Amino acid sequence: MESESYKIIWLVVLVALAVLGYVLIGPGSGDTFELSYACRPTFRVEKNAPELTASEQYAQSCYAEETKRDCERVDVYSQYLKAFGSPDGKGDCRWAR
Repeated sequence: MESESYKIIWLVVLVALAVLGYVLIGPGSGDTFELSYACRPTFRVEKNAPELTASEQYAQSCYAEETKRDCERVDVYSQYLKAFGSPDGKGDCRWAR
């Protein structure tokens, strides 16, 4: 009787851990998992050039941030000048799924 109680407790614990893992990590795509939130650039990133583009290089500033606060502080693009490397006081990254 006592061993049945332990089996039920372990089953409940395993289910709770599985649910917690799903909530924290989210559904994966294939064999990879992505964190629920990540820092992403708000500007368009050009990826089809043979060399590293300015937008790809400056997007790394967003991808490197690991907290919402730091992410939203990244300022690498001037909307007024339409140029990278010229901060304009507006955040250029967003914390999103």
